[in-house]
Amino acid sequence: MKKITWLDVVVAISFAIFALAFQLQRWGGYDPAIFMGSDAGVYTEIAAAEAYPNLFIGDALLQRADNYNFYKVAHIFAIRTLGWLTGDYGKGMIFLLGPLVLTHLLGYYILGRVLYQNRFWAIILSLTTAVYISPPVSDDVGLLFDPIPGLAFGALLPYLLAAIIRFQDETDKWKIIMACCAGMI
Repeated sequence: MKKITWLDVVVAISFAIFALAFQLQRWGGYDPAIFMGSDAGVYTEIAAAEAYPNLFIGDALLQRADNYNFYKVAHIFAIRTLGWLTGDYGKGMIFLLGPLVLTHLLGYYILGRVLYQNRFWAIILSLTTAVYISPPVSDDVGLLFDPIPGLAFGALLPYLLAAIIRFQDETDKWKIIMACCAGMI
């Protein structure tokens, strides 16, 4: 990949503005932010149950930590941290969306630069991979409306692919790439 130019900075700023708008649109300014229809609600509930187990006495799922201890994703820690900062676990969840959208857009832009050596096609790749698609196999792709781990995986994947392409002949870097693969899983 060639050096970063002012055009790359403009693209990154444009992506950041889009990511902020995407996050604000999803949030809608609600206080508290409540998730009812997706996995985002599950992760938010688990984060709250871990922080305040006494509030979930009588809940069939959340009163016993053994029921949800297998959910060991970074999102729960991030939701708890952001929830502590914002005072609302729902906002903790929604404030993950903007950074993940920006990470996704920039990642596919970088992958496009590595693949095509052309900024125009890199922007096209970034924008086309942002389109939300819900295929029949129920494995959504593109920018999801909730910041769930699937969106995080999709946002980090292009960095890994770009590293694989860039360092394919440098076997000393393969261990790091393989460790990153394991970490994403």
